[in-house]
Amino acid sequence: MPTVRRPRALSSGDLVVVAAPSGQLEPGEEPLLARGVAILERMGFRVRVSPMVDPSRSRWWAAGAPAEQAAELNALLRDPEVRAIVAHTGGQATIGYLDLIDLDAVRADPKPILGYSDISLLHMALYAKTGLVGFHADIATHGFGGDWYTLGDEARRSELVDLYARVLTKAEAPGPLPAGGPGKPGTRAARRDHWSAAC
Repeated sequence: MPTVRRPRALSSGDLVVVAAPSGQLEPGEEPLLARGVAILERMGFRVRVSPMVDPSRSRWWAAGAPAEQAAELNALLRDPEVRAIVAHTGGQATIGYLDLIDLDAVRADPKPILGYSDISLLHMALYAKTGLVGFHADIATHGFGGDWYTLGDEARRSELVDLYARVLTKAEAPGPLPAGGPGKPGTRAARRDHWSAAC
């Protein structure tokens, strides 16, 4: 097994990029993406949305051809200004370009990659090849941009935003995770709350 590589802690003002390593942004989802970006900014980060997060860039069920998606991810991995990558959504496309990822860039500058669903495959592959610790965490569009983050209980929302900020900016463990959630057990909201706590 490779040596475990933990990304360095982010600082306030660091650049976080919302990218499309899997599925495309569907027409009409732009408001959700904007809300997700606002949540990331609330954590204290500068946020940039990558060019492939664009409804016009879709290729079947993906944001682009495998070589295009790998090229975008590799550019983000190599860019020293980019301190974290957040998938805008999941999907079923990462398997198409796993062999094209610049593993040397991951080893040279390990950085957090956040997401779940198809992004979990990316986490596992990068861990197996480089030891990079993945962040099984919310996606930007339907996670941070979802109604349960932007509507409803402000205290719960603040608790989760604070948790993410601590996970990304502190070298030490975040401590006890928030209990409970905005949804009843088994509901979509409750499951998403679990995913948030699983990072």
